[in-house]
Formats: sequence, C-alpha cells, structure tokens
Amino acid sequence: MTLSIIIPLFNEESRFSKTANYMEEFLINQKLFEKIDLIFVNDGSTDKTLENIKNFSMRHNAAVLSYEKNRGKGYAVRAGMSTAKGDYALFMDADMSTEPREIEKFLGAMQGGTPVIIGSRRSKGSNVLVSQPLYRTIMGMVFTAFANIMMGMRIPDFTCGFKCFSRRAREEIFPRSLIDRWSFDTEILFLAKLKGFEIAAVPVTWQNDAVTTVRLGRDTIGSLFDLIRIRWHYALGRYKKRKL
Repeated sequence: MTLSIIIPLFNEESRFSKTANYMEEFLINQKLFEKIDLIFVNDGSTDKTLENIKNFSMRHNAAVLSYEKNRGKGYAVRAGMSTAKGDYALFMDADMSTEPREIEKFLGAMQGGTPVIIGSRRSKGSNVLVSQPLYRTIMGMVFTAFANIMMGMRIPDFTCGFKCFSRRAREEIFPRSLIDRWSFDTEILFLAKLKGFEIAAVPVTWQNDAVTTVRLGRDTIGSLFDLIRIRWHYALGRYKKRKL
C-alpha cells in the first residue's frame, strides 16, 4: 500500500524545524507502507517557510507546491490532494499536534478499504496530552454540535487536522469542495456523506500547540458563516455541478 502525506504551511518558519524532525524520523523508520510521497503546500507564506521546505525536499525528495497569495488551508489541502498518487492520501497539520506515527492507528481501516478515515480527539480511546485552554475546548464542542445539526451528521471531531482518503474518495470529494478556509473540514466530510462514503473516526493522541495563527473571534465567526455557505451551496445544487 502506498501513502501520500500532505502538509499545508503558512508562515511556519519559527517551528518548521519541529515539522522537519518529526517527518524525517517517520520517513526513515516507517515500515507500514511500500512507498510514501510527501507533499508540502506553501500557502502564500511571507517568511522563510518556502526556503525551509525546499531545503528539506532536497534531502528527502518531497514535492513542493507553492503560490504567492494566501488562499486558506482548505485551498492548500485541495491543491495537495490533486497531485497525490498514493492509494491513500493523508493531510496533517504542520505543528505536529498529531504525530505522523499516529497513522499506524488508521492501518486496520485502510486495509479494510474504508474510504474516509479521520482522527478524533473526542472518541473513546483518544489521548489528549496537552489540552487547549478551557474556553477553546468549549467553543470547539459547541461548533461540533452545531455542525452536526446543520449537516445532519454524527461526527465526533470535525477539526482535528489528521484525515485520510482513499483514491476514489478524494477524486470524488475534493474537486467538488468550495470552502477555502475555516470550515473546509466540515465541507469535505459533508461531501463524503453526500457521496455515500463510510467515515471512520479513529481515536488519536493529540497535543495542543500554543503557537497558533488562529484568531478566535474572526475565525469563529468565519466558521459559522461557512456552515451556512455549505448548506447554501447544497441547496443551489452547486456540489452536483462541480465536474471531476
């Protein structure tokens, strides 16, 4: 089985060494997959992120996608998925809140052919080593409840940045995606539901990184508006009209 790993980055110069160390160790020591393709997507960074990922790619033959304007994590993940060649493709956060070795926990579902596998911090068996501040935890729970109601789903954790898709699932889902920023995770899982794909939530080990580019007020409002946009796109039939 082959795997593509997609890591979107925006102004990650200060902690890219952490990203590089975790990925280097994983790539050197992993024995789970016949081949792993690593894809970095530079989402319009204005610091030395691009320089850093190019240096890493020369040592480990990683692919680098880059564009000048910041477009959002959803856009970056979609760009990475469009170039992925693996039997499965996983996207994960550059802060390594969920370490790459956690992919081992997905292996059973992957071998069973589950098309969509998501990491969950709120499922039985998950392990949160470093929690978010209480107010962020509460707001995350409220968002999850609200998203499940609006999307008609039962997903324990929409926003954990550790999600994996079979080739067929990503070819059906990501070309139809319209959300570039805050609620893109919710949209792609909603699209998975619309296409009839099974979604497996797998408990993972996760730890909060205090360094974040998230602005609570702006991004919370943006996320809620995006949920409305998803329902609006669906009502207008825009997801059906998207061509593969």
